[in-house]
Amino acid sequence: MRRARWRSAFPAADTFDPDRWLPERTTREQRDAFMPFAIGARKCIGDVFGLTEASIALSVLLQHWRFAPAPGSRPSPRPSLSLHPRRLRLRLHPRERAFATTEGDRCPPPSTPRPS
Repeated sequence: MRRARWRSAFPAADTFDPDRWLPERTTREQRDAFMPFAIGARKCIGDVFGLTEASIALSVLLQHWRFAPAPGSRPSPRPSLSLHPRRLRLRLHPRERAFATTEGDRCPPPSTPRPS
């Protein structure tokens, strides 16, 4: 957002005035002019890194574990800003690693010591 618009929304934009955010002093134009992290020149530079890191972490977890609902739990969707479960209890089951080096040969899971 251009600084000129900030000047129209905030007459004393360069002065420190935390009270400008009090509900009785805030106008609709001021609420629309303020963009903290999502867009603009001061957008968070780590947002793509954070999403990439979370995706890699999830893929590693799913590679080694199988996720299943815990016995007796019934996940149900909860609508809000995004759709997510109300309460999700999971049970993790280790996956059998199947890296075949030769026909029928399998590597042991990471927690099993390898024979010498």
